[in-house]
Amino acid sequence: GQTSALYFIFRLVASLSGFAATLYIARLLGASPLGVYHLAIGVVSWLGIVSKVGVSGAVSKRVSEGEDQGAYALAGTIIVAVLFIVVTVGVLLFRSRVDAYVGHPDAAVFVVLILLLVVISSVVNALLSGLHLVHVQGFLSPIKTGSRGVFQIAAVATSLGVTGLFLGHLAGVGLAAVIGLYVVSRHLSITDLPD
Repeated sequence: GQTSALYFIFRLVASLSGFAATLYIARLLGASPLGVYHLAIGVVSWLGIVSKVGVSGAVSKRVSEGEDQGAYALAGTIIVAVLFIVVTVGVLLFRSRVDAYVGHPDAAVFVVLILLLVVISSVVNALLSGLHLVHVQGFLSPIKTGSRGVFQIAAVATSLGVTGLFLGHLAGVGLAAVIGLYVVSRHLSITDLPD
């Protein structure tokens, strides 16, 4: 009951803060730079599907069973890391095409960096869910969205343009991922890892 209500409230706050930040950034930058940013985020979303392919759900399910939690966490992390490396190599091999498609000279680098944090966040969220810490997972959503908006607005206000949007995105997602990793490390015992 209370966990569901908290999760809903946190998601609502995240949506509202993200909407407000997007409106403000659109007023500052205009449609074209915001379109470049969102196209890059769309590319990250597509590549994220390939990088995770259901592993997060499997990790969450196995960790929630309570046996060999560390082993399943480690196995899932390794699988996701290998998939991420394969996708990263592909993006970097076609860097010039990714940059041209998105319309930013460093798009491929930002796509890879943002994808890295998205993949880390995905594993962290799966572990939080598996450890029955859904309320923490819900709490991280407004932290990610709110801090991303604040960092992006600050970066855009200092004339960093689209690069500022990417840097703000990295900072917001990174902050939530670090907090999530800290919570997971406090609840997933290192003795749970395989020998």
